[in-house]
Amino acid sequence: MNTNFQIEQKSKGTDLYLNLLGEFDKIAAWDLIEIIYQEVDTRDSIFINTNKLQNISTYGKDTLNRNLHTSLKRKVLFGGDNAMSLIPDGCRLFSIKTTKHTCKGNCKNCLCKNINISKV
Repeated sequence: MNTNFQIEQKSKGTDLYLNLLGEFDKIAAWDLIEIIYQEVDTRDSIFINTNKLQNISTYGKDTLNRNLHTSLKRKVLFGGDNAMSLIPDGCRLFSIKTTKHTCKGNCKNCLCKNINISKV
């Protein structure tokens, strides 16, 4: 496993959401392919978010494109800032809805609770 790459997984109903983080190389491509093949039979769709990818190597993209079977590509959707750089031929794009967050320090699992927020 590439130590500079992670895949976060979240299920919602019969869909799977994958967030890719870090550097996408050949090893990362095989990690992603493995998850897709393990999950595709029990999922309606697999959504892959590329917003947190920092680098996409040509070898990683080529490995993904060559080894993702054509029949699976209709279920695999790519979104995010780096989707066009990674998307294999035959896969679809999806739009990631973003919301503007104004932190008040009381959000569930808030990462900014320790920051002193003062009104001027």
